[in-house]
Amino acid sequence: MRGRGFELTGAAGPVYETRGGGSRSGLRCNLDIDGGELIRGLRGEGWFENLPSGNDFSWSVAYRGEHGLIGEAVDRLSARISHSRQREFAFGGGRLDRRIDEDIQLTNRLTSGASSPLRLAWNSEFRRRRSSHRSPLGSYDDREFNWRNGLEVDWGTGSFATRLSGGIDLQEQQYAGGLTQGRHTRLGLTVWFYGSSSDTLSLTTATTKYRFDTPDKADYNDRDELRYKVELLGRWMITPRFSFRADFAADLRHLVYIYRPRSGENRRERSFRLGAALPWNDVNLVNVARFTVTSRYTDYDFPPADESLSRVYRAFSAADSMRVNLPGGGYVKISSALVLDDHGRLRWEDWIEDISEDGYSFTLAVAPVYEWKGCRWGFGWSWHRRETRLHLGDGRTEPGESILSSGPVFSVASLRKRPFHAELTGRVLEVSDRLRGSYRLPDVTCSLVWSPDLR
Repeated sequence: MRGRGFELTGAAGPVYETRGGGSRSGLRCNLDIDGGELIRGLRGEGWFENLPSGNDFSWSVAYRGEHGLIGEAVDRLSARISHSRQREFAFGGGRLDRRIDEDIQLTNRLTSGASSPLRLAWNSEFRRRRSSHRSPLGSYDDREFNWRNGLEVDWGTGSFATRLSGGIDLQEQQYAGGLTQGRHTRLGLTVWFYGSSSDTLSLTTATTKYRFDTPDKADYNDRDELRYKVELLGRWMITPRFSFRADFAADLRHLVYIYRPRSGENRRERSFRLGAALPWNDVNLVNVARFTVTSRYTDYDFPPADESLSRVYRAFSAADSMRVNLPGGGYVKISSALVLDDHGRLRWEDWIEDISEDGYSFTLAVAPVYEWKGCRWGFGWSWHRRETRLHLGDGRTEPGESILSSGPVFSVASLRKRPFHAELTGRVLEVSDRLRGSYRLPDVTCSLVWSPDLR
């Protein structure tokens, strides 16, 4: 329903629920309000469920606005308040408790003029959440507070651009009576180089420091974390249809616990990724082949840490996604992926891995899609295999995982979106598992949407 610049949308229908051997049914109502021209940027929504076990409800109000300041400076503000009350099922029993959630969020972004080569932006975000749990056995509150602040400095000219960013984030959490406080400081630099309209190269570096404190002296979770990340991305257009993309990323993390009882958990984590992609885009054929090498090393470096905790994981993956367009608006989508991986104990100083397990997995899916009788029909087949091998030492091995799954995948969706839209997707996999036996995995999703125009 529309009137005087605002829009009101409502819906109602039955709701059914089966949980813990019990079934419940009731009524669900939804209401959305859009301020439109009357109050620009205002939006509200809510729902209500009437069930024999009690009424559940939720509502939220949000505002988003933009205001011009001196010169070309612009301030963008958004705010959101939400409140909900719902049933909470007690673990291991049929008791129904109550949970009340409150959420307040404010976001502000202040930017300078866009016409100058030098641009500044200040971002600030405040959020406070509280969850109250009520039951016959007692009650308690969980609280969470976050305040993020950041400054961005952009400068660009011609084929070169750069961004310097930094900020400080504060957080406080209280769960089941335990209070924790955190401080997150970050500094980053990104550089872009544009060789042409289609060739780009970018380098991003970021350093962050996180400090985690607990006022309780008997809590030994206090820790510091230093993290350094670097990412290099490149894209080059070889021909109008064929291009090449490459990326490299490194993530170095050092975690230090302040109190000695937990110093044995101090560790360094090093993650590396090298990837390449070969996209081909033609009128009747779209294909993307991607190759990735990933490695992750975890080294416990503070005596008397247990050296057997140090681990390494390595993987190589090759994936391909192809879409072949057919006459009449249909197409065939073929997806495949191969993964070779291993993990084991890491002897960092000697740069030696004692392999614990290695294996491979392969996935293939083929799905033709056609449009017929006002619907988009898809039917195909999915196939997956996973094999691993356990290393027992002294060159001895034994079989690990052995999983084979296959089955049909299907989808039916109406081409019309309004006022009625229906969609059915699903798959039925027959699984043969060496460790768990044979079983079936059905997964079917049905969606019915009615959007009446009440103007």
